[in-house]
Amino acid sequence: RQERVAHAAHLKAVLNRTSHEEIELPEKLDWPRLSQNLEEVVAIAIETRPEIAATSALEQRDQARLAGRRLTLLPDLQAGFQYGQRPGLQDTWSGTAMINLPLFFWTKNRGEIQEAKAGLMATRAEAESLKLHTQHEIEQAYSAIRASEQVVHSYEEEILPQAKTTVSTARTAYIAGKIDFMTLIDAARTYRELQSSYYQEQARYGIAYAELERLTGKELGGKK
Repeated sequence: RQERVAHAAHLKAVLNRTSHEEIELPEKLDWPRLSQNLEEVVAIAIETRPEIAATSALEQRDQARLAGRRLTLLPDLQAGFQYGQRPGLQDTWSGTAMINLPLFFWTKNRGEIQEAKAGLMATRAEAESLKLHTQHEIEQAYSAIRASEQVVHSYEEEILPQAKTTVSTARTAYIAGKIDFMTLIDAARTYRELQSSYYQEQARYGIAYAELERLTGKELGGKK
């Protein structure tokens, strides 16, 4: 009972409810259903995960920085034209051209280029590492979801109905005097323990599903 009060208080804090409000929980929660396969989920994560998008933006920034550093090695060309009018003489056109070569700062510029190139390589390595870790974490969460789906289905379709039937049969047998009271209590306790395990498995399913949505950066699937 104390654990239930603590969980209810935590749930109220998450939902921003006042302390005197009661939270009614249904007997059965509508859990989300994952309709995508593993490859589709990985593709979604590569496209929409915020952390991957951030590393892609950093990579574009470093590419632009490297391109800017390389431009400093190119000659700087300047050209100009001038029209001249002089009294008693023919009007003339004159032109000037100037080429600036970055010879004095050549070593410095090459060092800046190497630095920018190293930064770009580091960003790309970080992006690839993040993608690999994302795929690994998605595989773990996906496997946990599929395993929990099977276990929850087994509880709903086989284990709990059979345990409930056992309790009903034991109650009938106790009333008829065919079994003692402790046998009836054992059957009821087994049913309650299976119910508790069923709820715990649902919680594991929800945690794995939430982790998968965190990794992909978007909501997946619908209700089952």
